[in-house]
Amino acid sequence: FDWRAMELAACLSKYAAEDEPFGLMDSFISGFCDHGVLTKAEVEGIPDMINLRILSNAVYFVGRAVAKEDTLEALTSRAATYAKRVKWVNDNREKIVSALAERLKAKLGDKYC
Repeated sequence: FDWRAMELAACLSKYAAEDEPFGLMDSFISGFCDHGVLTKAEVEGIPDMINLRILSNAVYFVGRAVAKEDTLEALTSRAATYAKRVKWVNDNREKIVSALAERLKAKLGDKYC
């Protein structure tokens, strides 16, 4: 996978915590697809990359606690939000992939692969 896919996933990861995440994601996806291109494999991997980004935040706060730069409370206070985001992404995996795939198919036609 190329960095473009992970950059998109990092941006989309924040929306998963919103009250109405898909509308925000869909708007961002639309803008991304105006200028960006992903392969079919990258598109199918976006939900996992979103979750990877969410979970990397948890690892970041564990590292800060181990280094004595922060307490575990910095992580535990966010844990429920991280879990909610991951669950939402997993529950809406197909919808996220479809939104991307449909726009890229419309843009690229037979070149979308």
